[in-house]
Amino acid sequence: MLLLVCVVFGAGMVVGAGGTIVVITHRLRHLVQHPEELPDRLTARLSARLHLSAQQRQRVHALLVEHQARLTAIRRDVQPQVQRELDALHADIAHTLDAAQKRSWDALYGDLRDNWLPPLPPAASNP
Repeated sequence: MLLLVCVVFGAGMVVGAGGTIVVITHRLRHLVQHPEELPDRLTARLSARLHLSAQQRQRVHALLVEHQARLTAIRRDVQPQVQRELDALHADIAHTLDAAQKRSWDALYGDLRDNWLPPLPPAASNP
């Protein structure tokens, strides 16, 4: 009976940990692909945890939007170099693989690139 309880408890831990990883990965991937949602989400989270006043919430949100714009500009400057390096890595690994492995590697690389390095949002036009 004790063994059964331990097995059930252990299985519950494994399922719980696995579920947590899936949820966190899904949320992170969503934020990577939709960075425009970050200021609102982070403002709400900080407001709840820090008990921000309405004025503080408004200022924190403005700061998050401002800094996100700066970070996006930095990413816009650096991303082409990062992409070239990742493409070179992809090609170098592909050269070591047979045809079947290369097809699998191409699909894996494409999935990783699409999920974790989405295209930059369009640059804001200056009037």
